[in-house]
Amino acid sequence: MRSSSWNSLAAAAGAAVALWASSAAGLSISAYTNTPVDHTPYPTHDCRSYVGDHAGVLTEADKTRIDAHLRAVERRTGVQIIVVTVRSIGDYRVETNRSIETFARGMFDRYGIGDRQENKGVLLLVAVDDRKARIELGAGYGRGRNDDARRILDERILPRFKEGDCAAVITDGVEAIMLEFAGTRAGWNWMLLLPFIGIAVIVPIAWSLFRNGKTGWGWVCVGLVIILVLVVFKVLAFLLDILLTRRRDGWYGGWYSSRSWGGSSGGGSSFGGGFSGGGGATGSW
Repeated sequence: MRSSSWNSLAAAAGAAVALWASSAAGLSISAYTNTPVDHTPYPTHDCRSYVGDHAGVLTEADKTRIDAHLRAVERRTGVQIIVVTVRSIGDYRVETNRSIETFARGMFDRYGIGDRQENKGVLLLVAVDDRKARIELGAGYGRGRNDDARRILDERILPRFKEGDCAAVITDGVEAIMLEFAGTRAGWNWMLLLPFIGIAVIVPIAWSLFRNGKTGWGWVCVGLVIILVLVVFKVLAFLLDILLTRRRDGWYGGWYSSRSWGGSSGGGSSFGGGFSGGGGATGSW
């Protein structure tokens, strides 16, 4: 009887501890995954997203598509590209933020965009009512890439803003920034198919060479096939890694890179701890 009572008490205590632990864990997870980081005086940004549409010019589908592209860019290259829209920088009351340049640089540093070591982050800031846009570059790019940022603004962003389709302009601008500063394009990388095509072409050639007694060239082809097979294994490992990551975190949820969770509530940075070097370009329409 006494033993039964002690067992009941132990079970109850164990359940209480488990409940407390799960509750504490839930609070801890919530604090880091569901609570946007306070970036006062700049717009509060959800550190799970690459897009902060505070001006309300993008649809949910637009934000999801752009976020997916930028997530894939960081996954492939390590470059963080963040898009932020606001109605006016005048809505954020900071004495030093009189210009979009100082506002963008302060926001960049406050968010901590980019990797702390390489500092290759990019911020696309659009102030819709001010009719201004700014591409702010991480310190890792230096001032030598200002002309590249200027060209994207002049050729891909500012002229089209006059047409009034903000979503299309931002999407086009993001794709240009991805190509220029991360060296990658949105969508499927068709170059990954080249090793498979190479094997399909070279194997019949090698077989024909051996049948015709040209073993020297035949063995050259065999060597090429072996190299391509190794490349194929590397490509398959890359694709498997992407699929496993998507399954674990979801294509549209969570950051691919653990360094992107560097923020904490109460005014810390959200991203990789990078900072601006003051480089970039500004334009108006």
